[in-house]
Amino acid sequence: MPLVKIDGQESTVENGTLVLEAANRLGIEIPHYCYHPALKIVASCRMCLVKIEGFPKLVPSCQTRIGEMPPERKVDGKYDMVVTTVSTEVKDAQESI
Repeated sequence: MPLVKIDGQESTVENGTLVLEAANRLGIEIPHYCYHPALKIVASCRMCLVKIEGFPKLVPSCQTRIGEMPPERKVDGKYDMVVTTVSTEVKDAQESI
């Protein structure tokens, strides 16, 4: 099972869990508008953008799934994914929507 770190909080999640859902389980609220678990994911509103270490730009948390990485691709040799939802870059992008 993948180990994810979101805003400094560690959590083990099932492979394929959405970043938005993993954050919600940790009590971290990511603003979103177009996401609903019963609907097809379109990520059109871009309100739920987050920063993921190693990704070149912000990504929608409602569409990005957490997966297990091979040992050589783990962040700090431990995490399958490290997510930031509270940086200035992320907040500016969310507020611009």
